[in-house]
Amino acid sequence: NATFRSGTNQFHGTAWEFNRNTALNATGFFKPSSGVKPKLDRNQFGGVFGGPMMRDRAFFFVDYEGFRQVSRQVTFASVPTLAQRQGNMGKPIVNPLTGAVYADGVIPASAITPFARKVLDGLPAPTRSGISNNFDSLPRREDFNDKYDIKIDHQFSTRMTLFGRFSHRNVENFEPPPIPGETGS
Repeated sequence: NATFRSGTNQFHGTAWEFNRNTALNATGFFKPSSGVKPKLDRNQFGGVFGGPMMRDRAFFFVDYEGFRQVSRQVTFASVPTLAQRQGNMGKPIVNPLTGAVYADGVIPASAITPFARKVLDGLPAPTRSGISNNFDSLPRREDFNDKYDIKIDHQFSTRMTLFGRFSHRNVENFEPPPIPGETGS
């Protein structure tokens, strides 16, 4: 639901801004392995303006709000350890395609396909110990929004009025993946 003011015989307007940035933020419970404080830059701004188009008969009202936020938040993911990338799984495994059993838990280099090798080589190295949630990063997220409204009122008589309203919102958000990787060919 939204409510809109009607214009008056005088021009009125207001502008506003809200800004928040990293300087006043705490690091948070999950400290990144890099030691870098997560970034947050938020800027919200806008304004309203209204007035007469035809004294005592037609009025206009417009508003605009912009939102810009760039943040970096600690994100965790699980990536293969350096030993696992070389085929050392640490426990007996079975190749699901061939049925071959690797009792010592080591997959021979000849059994690792070129595609699998390229995927493994494109992954970042673990930043933490263990095999679960062993990679953390501070990927850049962007949230950009713009919205505005235009309203026109016309009073034909004391008993008949008409208004029209147009609203628009443009949202451009980028939510990064938890694991950065090569995107080239």
